[in-house]
Amino acid sequence: MVKSYIKKARQPEVIRTIQKDLQYTTELNQDVLEVTQFLAKNNRNIIKLNEFIKVFVNVAYHGFAAINRLQTLGEEYTGVIQIDTKTDNLPKKFIQVIAIIFEFGGEGFLIKVLNEYEKKVNDSEDLLPEARRTIITIISILKSSIPYIKAIHRGIFYLNNSGQLQISKGLTGIHYVLTRFWLNNHHNTGGYKFLGIVTLLQVVFSLLLKLKEKHEEKKLRKIERETRESTQSRLQLQLPNEDTKKCILCLEGRINLTSTSCGHLYCWNCICDWLKYKSECPICREHLTQSSVIFLQNYY
Repeated sequence: MVKSYIKKARQPEVIRTIQKDLQYTTELNQDVLEVTQFLAKNNRNIIKLNEFIKVFVNVAYHGFAAINRLQTLGEEYTGVIQIDTKTDNLPKKFIQVIAIIFEFGGEGFLIKVLNEYEKKVNDSEDLLPEARRTIITIISILKSSIPYIKAIHRGIFYLNNSGQLQISKGLTGIHYVLTRFWLNNHHNTGGYKFLGIVTLLQVVFSLLLKLKEKHEEKKLRKIERETRESTQSRLQLQLPNEDTKKCILCLEGRINLTSTSCGHLYCWNCICDWLKYKSECPICREHLTQSSVIFLQNYY
């Protein structure tokens, strides 16, 4: 192909191509689904196969065009063809097929692999708790980052017209060029640049909100952990062993058992003498007055 005749398809042509192909594949998917429902006896199986049918229809539609060196209906409608970025010639068939598989099955396959690996990590008894938590965190980050990566790629496409709205084509080095290059009228694409800026800003704000949520969750978990540890410490102080049967003020067995409003136990004389100098519980430092202590009878 003569390079001087090559005119890269702009954002409007690329988007119209993808939208037109999506329209045809959606109709085709609906037809296949209706036929499958008619032939199948169990509708529950159809629900499970729905995603598979969608992937199959898209791969078959685009794969047929790639293998036979044909334009898709969307490409024909818009007047574009796929070109290898390095050679400026038609891409090799197997490269096109790989791009198609990546585009329509790559994300689902990746998520499935990550989910299976996450399940294995959770079920593994050989991993240390710290290692398990680290791996699960990494998997969670990978899964949650997929929409952000797609949005960033889309924003860059709107900004500089990379010719590769689909990540799969960017990975395989395929882009669109115009077949009717003389109709390239250089309309203003400033609106797409603005859309690209808005898209990237939206990603930034979403990431900031996500980080804020994670920070707040971390703080909440820390507070919960500290509260739990504090509660356990108090419970340990109140366990009925030999040490807890002693008054912590005189370090001897409690005489004339007395309880404070916060639930701690002392000798009557010990706590009364203490409160003459300090109006607080010796253990938990809660405000305490002599009128709020209770002399216990028949307590064992």
